[in-house]
This record gives sequence, C-alpha cells and structure tokens, in this order.
Amino acid sequence: SLIKNDFWQFYWLTDGQHILWVGKIVQNPPGKPPVDAATFRAYGRFAADKDSLYFDGERTDDNHGEKRVDIDSLQQVGGNIKLNDSGDVLKDRRNLYFQGRWLASAQGYSILGVKSWEQRNILFSPTSCDTTSNPGPWDTILRTATQVFVNGVAIDADPNSFHVVRWVAGVQLLYRDKAGVKRYYFGKDCLNTFNVQRDKVTWMTREASRRGDDCRIATIPNVDPEYFHPIHYNWTVAQYKDLLYQVKYVSPVDRVLTITRLPDPQVQLKAGANLVGKQIYFIGDGGVQIIDPIGPLVWFKNPDGSFSDVFAHDDRYLYFFGDTLVDSGQRRNVTRTLDTAHIDKSGYYLVTEEGKYEVINNAFTSR
Repeated sequence: SLIKNDFWQFYWLTDGQHILWVGKIVQNPPGKPPVDAATFRAYGRFAADKDSLYFDGERTDDNHGEKRVDIDSLQQVGGNIKLNDSGDVLKDRRNLYFQGRWLASAQGYSILGVKSWEQRNILFSPTSCDTTSNPGPWDTILRTATQVFVNGVAIDADPNSFHVVRWVAGVQLLYRDKAGVKRYYFGKDCLNTFNVQRDKVTWMTREASRRGDDCRIATIPNVDPEYFHPIHYNWTVAQYKDLLYQVKYVSPVDRVLTITRLPDPQVQLKAGANLVGKQIYFIGDGGVQIIDPIGPLVWFKNPDGSFSDVFAHDDRYLYFFGDTLVDSGQRRNVTRTLDTAHIDKSGYYLVTEEGKYEVINNAFTSR
C-alpha cells in the first residue's frame, strides 16, 4: 500500500514473515500480540492483522470484540475523498476509526462538517509541494447516535441539539447544544520543530502528514522558555544557556532530540560559523557541523575590502560557510598555494591555483 506524505512515499511491505513501513520492521510493544504477516491487510496508512490495528507503522489499537475491523467493507468517509487521504475517518459496516484507533459504533453516524486550515497560512511550510487542489490540513466534525467528535476527539456536546456558532479551523470551535454555548480549543503547531510557549517548550517528535494535525509533540523538561532560543534556518537547532539542542531524523518522519553541553557557557550561537573555544560550530540547514581548525580562522576579503562571511581559511584548509552547499560538495577543501587564494573582482568566486569556488554554493570549476 502506497502513501504519499509531501516529499515522501510510504509503503507497507512484506517478505512473508515481517511487515515493513518506511524501511523498518513493524514490531508491537512488549505485552502485545506480535505482528502477524499472514493476516496483515492494509488500507492506505491504516492496516490490521488478526489481533491489532495499525497506523503509520505502529500498533494503535486492539482488533478484537467490538473494535474488530471489517476490511472488506472499509471506506473513507472523512476529509477530502478525492485526495485519497485514507488516514482520516474510516468506516466499515459496524464501526468508525480515526487514524488507526477505534472511535465508536457507526450507528447514527454523519459528517457534520469538514473545514480546511487553508485560511491559516502560518501552518503551511514555504517549501510545501501542495497544489491548489490540495486543501492541506482540515478539521472533521462528525456525530454518532450519542457523541460529537472533532478530529477524532469526543467533545462535551449533545449530538441531537449540536449547532456550530463559530469555527476557526485548527484553533477553536464555538458551539451550542441544549446545555448552552460552549467553547472547545484544539489543534497544535505542526510546522515548527520547536515551539516556545509561555510556560513550556515543546518539540515535534514526528512530522505531520498533509493531514496536518497528526504530528507528535513532546515537552522538553527543565527549561525556562525565556532562555530557550531556536536558531535560524530549518529551526532544528536551539540553544538553552550552555546546552545545544539538535533534532535529528531516525526515519523519514521520526526524530530524536540530542543535547550537547557547550565548552563555553557564555557563547551565544547564531546561524553560520561560530567560534566556540578552539572549535567552529557551523549551523546551517543541515544542522550543526563541528570543525577543528588548524590554527586561527581568517576570513577572506571581498573586492571592496570588507570581510567575507562565506569564505575563510586556517593554516591548511579553505572553508565555505554559505547557506547552501552543492551536492557532493565539502565545506573544507585544500589548495596547494593557500597564500594566493583570493576572492575575484566580481565577488562571486574564490579563486585558487586549482580552480574557483562559487560563493552561492561552493560549486568547484577546475582550471
């Protein structure tokens, strides 16, 4: 089963003995029944075997009793059906399921509303490949005979008298039922890796799909938000006093948080090259690269006499500290005659005996 998650394509795969998702063998938590490849069946991001329900490569619920799914009658009923986002609301002949979890009996079921987050432009990544036909994240409000659900969460509402008063997609719902007017806040930041709030700092442990609100968030313990500073570029790097926080991928969607103590507690890191003790911490769109220079770091001069913020050298190597590095390029290079290396009159190239490096991405052209 193929799933597209913006830039990624995810598959449920099997060799007959194991089930794989995003290149990893799917394994259930201790104390739960093992994955059964023989009975495993997939429906988009959702899947089931004889004992378990799954979503995005993980066990999400039991597949016994009232929760048992009938794959043959399963259909998508929430979200935008034309986009085949089968991770939203699913329905079989008996039950409703939301993102892999059993939700409720389908008795009395109906969709009360679907609303795109499109009006909230801040939630859209500037690097998104979404087209105008893809509404991006959306909210789904549905009811059963006894409950009202917003994005798979039951709210305090009487389904027979429920009426929407005001609905800000991805943020809040103002509604009325027989008990009066009520307000429900929901949604979360699925765009930023770090989210500095008034009383806490959170980080995104798993990215969202195009569905938008299915990212995973965790709170960073023992930090004062006032002193926690995400650093520019892709915001996967932050500093808290003398600690460096980095978020790194361990799969196409899952990430881990690493913490490194800085040797100089007074340093305030910024994007680009930072001198920390005797090392250079380069912070760019690929995270943090720590470099041990040979001797002092010296910046080359531009044609107007100012110092470059891209090209530098030490006693042995040339360095490139620009934002974007060409594919297969290196930030540290060698030249036979370091003392003749210079930035040309155009300011666009670092010229060496062997050739020249472009200021935009360090692409090298030999003589």
